[in-house]
Amino acid sequence: MLFIDHQIGLMVGVRDFQSLSSYRSNIAGLAKIAKALNIPVLLTSSNAQWQNGDTLPELKEIFPDQPIYRRTGIINAYEDPTFRKAMEDLVTKTGRKHIIISGVTIGTA
Repeated sequence: MLFIDHQIGLMVGVRDFQSLSSYRSNIAGLAKIAKALNIPVLLTSSNAQWQNGDTLPELKEIFPDQPIYRRTGIINAYEDPTFRKAMEDLVTKTGRKHIIISGVTIGTA
């Protein structure tokens, strides 16, 4: 399962939920399910040092030992060599053929 760019600064652009707290609860719930089912997880963030802010504390709390692959200019996580290699290594290691993606956006304008 990929958790892509669930960051405090990016949450303000989410319009699919009536409140940010319900959005955060959904992300945390999905993360807890992944952990309970022992689903391999990768976390990534983009430009955390600037306007996008840090990864949600809930994710860091649920996955305290999971590294966060921090991108600093590559918008598409799949195009980031470090993250892509981690994902490909995880797929090879686990033999899983399906990837669940949880992310804030699928593109930029």
